Amino acid sequence: MIAGQRCVWLGLTLAVGMTPAVRGEAPLPLREQFPANYQYHVSSRVEISGSLTLPAEQGKPAPKPLPVAGTSALEYDERVLAAGSDGQVQKAGRI
Repeated sequence: MIAGQRCVWLGLTLAVGMTPAVRGEAPLPLREQFPANYQYHVSSRVEISGSLTLPAEQGKPAPKPLPVAGTSALEYDERVLAAGSDGQVQKAGRI
């Protein structure tokens, strides 16, 4: 049985050693440009729920967990007022 395992390991080692190196493509950076006067709309909605467990006071039983729930909605338009030569936004205005 040990001789059979050695043959398997030898075969795998040779197969891996004889495989040519495979290289992937070069990384492609993703950048979005925001030139001056570019405008866009932002819409964000959040719903949360859960519970908050308070620590127990010394000598007292642990308090009941407090339920927490909330919603939020943000919507606004934004315009790039100034952009640097490197494409970074320097100043933006929200309406």
